[in-house]
Amino acid sequence: MTYADTRLSSDPRKKRTADEAWLQTVREVKWHGLPVGPQRSTGAKGRLSFEVIGHQLCFDMRYPVVTCKPNTSWVYMAAEPIWVMSGSNKLNFSPEIARIQTPYSDNGVSLHGAYGPWYRMQKGHVIDRLDGDRNTRQAVMHFWRKNPPYMKDIACTVSAQWLIRDDEIHSIFTMRSSDVGMGLPYDMLTFACMTADIASSLKEPVELGECLVNAGSRHVYEDQWDTLDVDEMMPRQYSYEPWLVWKWPAIEIVLRKIAKIDVTQFNRHDVQAEAFRGIMEASGGKTDARQDNDGNSAEPGPKGDVR
Repeated sequence: MTYADTRLSSDPRKKRTADEAWLQTVREVKWHGLPVGPQRSTGAKGRLSFEVIGHQLCFDMRYPVVTCKPNTSWVYMAAEPIWVMSGSNKLNFSPEIARIQTPYSDNGVSLHGAYGPWYRMQKGHVIDRLDGDRNTRQAVMHFWRKNPPYMKDIACTVSAQWLIRDDEIHSIFTMRSSDVGMGLPYDMLTFACMTADIASSLKEPVELGECLVNAGSRHVYEDQWDTLDVDEMMPRQYSYEPWLVWKWPAIEIVLRKIAKIDVTQFNRHDVQAEAFRGIMEASGGKTDARQDNDGNSAEPGPKGDVR
């Protein structure tokens, strides 16, 4: 009996793709969410939300892209993981990062809640722990600043943990706040990329396992309610082999061809065309990454959670 058999044998979420996990999360929040009055944060913008407290979703990191969400910004989908893994918090990292994140910056130069600096500082520690003991429970990093001041952007993700079981690496991300309608699909891919980046740096190879995303508050804003009709959102079929996301031509090519970002500074691994076909399938094969699956203009970006 394997680790997955013991932990997930009765779990209906077993081996869900990102699409399946996200759609189920939308259903659960819309069915069970209770109304919460407007918050005063920049991201909430005084909007009413519907919230489930203490929610968990789980998805297979070999299939990390939510393909069925309307109005996805595909350029940002590609840009955010590279931004985080580079260790940057600077808005001028790319035009798309600047376009979406500048309204949440207090100084117009950097983002207070960016994950990149924390990831860069602690990645080595996580790798050392996993290399030193494949069964460790100490491969943990945090993204939360102690006693953060009141600012426009406060990190939504508090911490992450990685476990290797049965030659698969699993990740557990804990979020204080998770906006289902805008931020979550981007977070899911970023979390999978961070895990894949760590996995590809280990001495002994591992396969990608599952990502669990725990949220203190999982919510949908009132103005997003009608756009999140799960009966109308059909996941695209993955027609390629499981996506080994540490082999990342998808992000590289999208950034190079569409976002015009020089990615030569990053140490990417084993560029293959298959994954690029994957991101193009997810975006409907559009050359304009700011179009959604139906050719409509993409939404302003993933922000909107309670910052």
